[in-house]
Amino acid sequence: MGNMMSRNAYRRMPFIRLETPLVFLFTLFLLGASLLGVFSTLGFLIVGLFFVFTRLSYVLAGCRVNWPLLLYPLLGLLSSPWADYPTVAFRSSLQLLISIILFISIIYTVSFEKIIFSLTLSLSIVMFLSLFSHNTVTVYYTNEVVRVGLFGSKNNMAGNAATAMLCGVAVFLMFRSNVIIRFFTFSCILLSGATFLQAKSLGTTVAVFLFIGVTYLLYSYSNLKVSVRAKILTLSGIIFSIILFVFLFLYWFDYSVFETFMYSIGKDPTLTGRTQIWSIAMESFSQNMWGGVGTGSYFQSDNVGAIEIWEANFKEIGTPFGFHNTYISGLIELGIPGFMIMLLVYLKGIQGVLRACVFKMTGALAFSTCIFLITFSKTFFETVGFAQFSFSTFMLCWAWIVLTKGTYKDKSKRIRVVL
Repeated sequence: MGNMMSRNAYRRMPFIRLETPLVFLFTLFLLGASLLGVFSTLGFLIVGLFFVFTRLSYVLAGCRVNWPLLLYPLLGLLSSPWADYPTVAFRSSLQLLISIILFISIIYTVSFEKIIFSLTLSLSIVMFLSLFSHNTVTVYYTNEVVRVGLFGSKNNMAGNAATAMLCGVAVFLMFRSNVIIRFFTFSCILLSGATFLQAKSLGTTVAVFLFIGVTYLLYSYSNLKVSVRAKILTLSGIIFSIILFVFLFLYWFDYSVFETFMYSIGKDPTLTGRTQIWSIAMESFSQNMWGGVGTGSYFQSDNVGAIEIWEANFKEIGTPFGFHNTYISGLIELGIPGFMIMLLVYLKGIQGVLRACVFKMTGALAFSTCIFLITFSKTFFETVGFAQFSFSTFMLCWAWIVLTKGTYKDKSKRIRVVL
């Protein structure tokens, strides 16, 4: 009876039949920034705001339930008056806040199946165009020429291709009875696999295959017929062992061995200049520990540290650039409070993963676990999850909301906020 009432309540949402094409357009505009430019951002905003204004009571409830995701942009807005560039900080924080609200408006109100199907459609289009794109970049540290398609960097290309593969596999398994959909998703998997290989991103490749394996083990573990208490005790032992291993690894780490290994496989031991970026950027932290320099305010043409990073990486001054580390980005831009918010978001997500392991893991939870773990692993080498109009931010929000049971479907009282 309760399930029937919840389904009827869901069907009363406005424009329920248009959800799939609208989400398809939303994700396509989000992915197609380099292809469509300003038009892409405008389309993204129009579709997203349509969801907000037609489902305002549900969107407000979604923001209330998933409030930790809003803390970082809200802190950015609050700190913009004392930022090095107040206008830049305010604009960047406002754009991030709007982006996350638009993401929540879809993730909270649209079913998992519709989102993943729509996303697979849009990713297939972008993968097809990227596979036949001739855009390449040369990695200065290794003189390696890699194809970047429509994504601007090999890491973005590899990350999006990996996401497309996972979405294709998920849809393939969900719609087993539909031959047309299965053929389409199989094509998507092949396209994204070819695109993924062309990106030649060692870090992303290791992370993707490692966490696909980890997710499979966690899924199998969650379905074991043992008591919840036994599962909790076993997980506690595994977590303790992982933490101990990390500490021992850092204690016994020998940079000379690591340097020799990286050169032997044709890679740069500075992680393509990342270690230099981090050491230069962290000089700013000691001067702005609690307030930071402001969102988007570090890489400015009159900032000595930013100029040094640009020159060290042989980039033109003023070129869009990042810290290549999510936590350092938080520390520099919004100080210790910003770092703590990022930590809160990811720890809450890890808690959701552990909860899914203790109880029986569904397909949606397994997919979200894999996406979240891959995203989390990339936070140490990329700035992911806290950028405006960003596909990586959308994927983090989606995985996080599913893992923390923050969708309308997951709430036992089907939360709405009536004004």
